Amino acid sequence: MATTHFVIFVLQMIVIIRVGYLLLGRNSFSGTIPGEIGLASSLEMLSLETNALEGSIPTEIGQLENLTRLNLARNGFSSSMPSELGNLANLQLLDASKQSLAGEIPSTLGNLRELLILNLMGNDLSGSIPSELGRCVSLLEISLQRNDLSGTVSAEICDLRQNYFLDNLRVDCVSKVDCGVSCCTRCT
Repeated sequence: MATTHFVIFVLQMIVIIRVGYLLLGRNSFSGTIPGEIGLASSLEMLSLETNALEGSIPTEIGQLENLTRLNLARNGFSSSMPSELGNLANLQLLDASKQSLAGEIPSTLGNLRELLILNLMGNDLSGSIPSELGRCVSLLEISLQRNDLSGTVSAEICDLRQNYFLDNLRVDCVSKVDCGVSCCTRCT
């Protein structure tokens, strides 16, 4: 409980002094991310990795229009990914790996044209890989292995490998996802 109060205090300070970077990774914080995070409009980098945060990723994160890097990896988030993440037009890094996120990958992530790295490995995500990710023409790396994804990697995503800059596409293609011979770089 005290940790949550501390996080709210930090968020209030960010709003007051317009901090651009909030790097609170590896601090054993617990509790949830409060919805007030959406008020921190000056944030460019939000790094909360390797804590004990849980619950859901607040939809209000989608209001952080200046955000370029969002690292929520290695926490205890267990809800679905909010579709509002697709509003982060300047986002270059999205790492929500190694937790218990469930549901489908939001198709709205296809709106992230500046996205360079998408790491969602090690969750409980299900369904197919949205073809809309093929609109993320700046992508260098997609890591989706160790989820419950199924279906076929779309031609739009494979096109990123052949005609753009996508260097690494990692999925569970041995038993779950059908991935073309020249499309995936690592099948686990």
